[in-house]
Amino acid sequence: MRTDVPLAPLPNGPAKEAFDWLSARIATQGPSALTTFFASLPRRAGRVFLHLRDEPNDSPSVGWHAFRACDLAAVHTLAAHVPEGLETQVLELFEHGDAEERRMILRALHALAVGPWTETLLLSAHRCNDAVLFEAAMADGDLPARVLGDEDYNRMILKAAFMDLPLDRFPGWEERANPDLSTSLLEFMTEREAAGRPIWADSLRLAVRAPVPGVLDRLRGDLWHGDDGRRLGAVRAALDFRLTTSDEALEESLRLRQSLEPSDEIRRALKTALGS
Repeated sequence: MRTDVPLAPLPNGPAKEAFDWLSARIATQGPSALTTFFASLPRRAGRVFLHLRDEPNDSPSVGWHAFRACDLAAVHTLAAHVPEGLETQVLELFEHGDAEERRMILRALHALAVGPWTETLLLSAHRCNDAVLFEAAMADGDLPARVLGDEDYNRMILKAAFMDLPLDRFPGWEERANPDLSTSLLEFMTEREAAGRPIWADSLRLAVRAPVPGVLDRLRGDLWHGDDGRRLGAVRAALDFRLTTSDEALEESLRLRQSLEPSDEIRRALKTALGS
């Protein structure tokens, strides 16, 4: 099975031993051994995170830091032992697999070449109520940004907002910002406030990338919010907005906020946003 990026190497230890063990089974018993023994990888390789280093210049972006030992063994196994033209075997593994098998497959998708099965598996993870599977499929890599259409991508981001996952776990979001998503985020903010619940800290940061009526008013208002997190989120959104657009009223609000801001962290963020 082809990959879109060079795979992170298997370190000596349980992950490599598990890969070698499964490779030997496939070599002696044939392709059916993959289906039979794939579920053994978490037990043999372990579920510990390997804390691998991400490659900042990789395109597409793969969050290797999010791979556990069994995930890395799994992506090497799929790349080595699923022949081109038989990639539907991955769909079958997913459909009949347990939660751990599905998690490994979804994480592996970030490095494997995109095919017709990719979107099917991503949307399956999106529809399920398992937060772990959702994160394995959608977070820590730009695969969703590359594969999903606007409607599905917007729904995915709104689910991430509901789960309070940091925006930076979804590389490629800058290019996928769109007015419909900005409108939905503003509505979500209003709904959360009406219910007395905290809003997603990155709502405005994303919305300012595709501003719709009300976004800048909301941003300027949040600069004066009593909650430190809301103010910090507004300042970070202002920084993103000012990267592409000049707005004198916003700059004046930032300077006034800077002169009165009690939080050291937010003052530093204001200094960065103002370029001073």
